[in-house]
Amino acid sequence: MFLIRYFSSLVSAASYRRAFPVDKNMIKPPKAPSKSPGPATPRDPVSAVRLPEALTAQVDAWSVEAGGLSRADAIRRLVEIGLANAETAKLLSPSAKTKASELAGVQIDRLADPTATDEERASRKRRLLKGPEEFRELRTDHPTRKR
Repeated sequence: MFLIRYFSSLVSAASYRRAFPVDKNMIKPPKAPSKSPGPATPRDPVSAVRLPEALTAQVDAWSVEAGGLSRADAIRRLVEIGLANAETAKLLSPSAKTKASELAGVQIDRLADPTATDEERASRKRRLLKGPEEFRELRTDHPTRKR
């Protein structure tokens, strides 16, 4: 304390300010970071989707049929419906595929034309089990052939 009184008597306030300049911003206490006023309840994150105009029109038409839902609610409901149906369309295991093919073969043999030759019946059965040529490349459960 004594030193402070001693120096204060030697140096006037004005000369002290000139000797030790203080930035005005240093005097003010720092402000706490302001929080943006967000929603009071938690919300799901936003997912933006680009849709062609024709598809948007179909979604809007479906939303009217479904009870006048908003576009966002209609898209959400359609995605939920699609995902619920996708779970039932899972790919079969190899043993299940083999069993299904065998059962189909038995039914084809049962319904085959008895007047056809054995070679013709085998050819028809093979074509039925493989499926039409037009759709073979579209099947996801068969690997694509390298040419």
